[in-house]
Amino acid sequence: MAPGLEITGSRQGQFVEALENEAPGQPGTRLLKNSFEDFKTIINDALLKLLAPPPPEPPSSEGPMRVYLMHDKDDQDAVLPIEDYLFDNGFEVKVPLFEGGPSQLRELHQDYLRLCDAMMIYYRETSHAWLESKLNDILKARGLNRTKRICTSAVYITGEKTPHKERFRTHEAEVIKHFGPFQGEVLAPFVARLHSGNEGA
Repeated sequence: MAPGLEITGSRQGQFVEALENEAPGQPGTRLLKNSFEDFKTIINDALLKLLAPPPPEPPSSEGPMRVYLMHDKDDQDAVLPIEDYLFDNGFEVKVPLFEGGPSQLRELHQDYLRLCDAMMIYYRETSHAWLESKLNDILKARGLNRTKRICTSAVYITGEKTPHKERFRTHEAEVIKHFGPFQGEVLAPFVARLHSGNEGA
């Protein structure tokens, strides 16, 4: 509204009075009494704020990065060298539990998907359907009110070499295939990505 507006007619007066009384109480509404040039400047400033890149996230103060190492119950012993390797490289390693009520275990699984910085699926002797379900869980984790992005995810394929394992591929996670005894250098690129992701945060 132009400053010093002269009211001409009762209908205009009623309209201006309604604006002055009602507009300030409407969410997201401001009544401006400025020149048209000032109005354009205000709009331009508001648009620049919307287009400005978000400020960088402050450095994480939540302690070490967390890796959710998903595996089948039968692989609890076989996965230990990977768990130890990740822990020795400074990461907090979360693994699934298999004792407790179904709802409690499901809630813990959801918590790990929501809180962990990275995911790794250990695939040795379990079924292909189990592997696909865990990949789907990682995809759905983005909708679990996460406060930060998933740094990286991987499928670690080991155990007996089979045509399916050799053929397996996906764009949804890094695929690490190693059919011999565990060697730390196999995970070195995965660990490097985690460290670089932590520095970027």
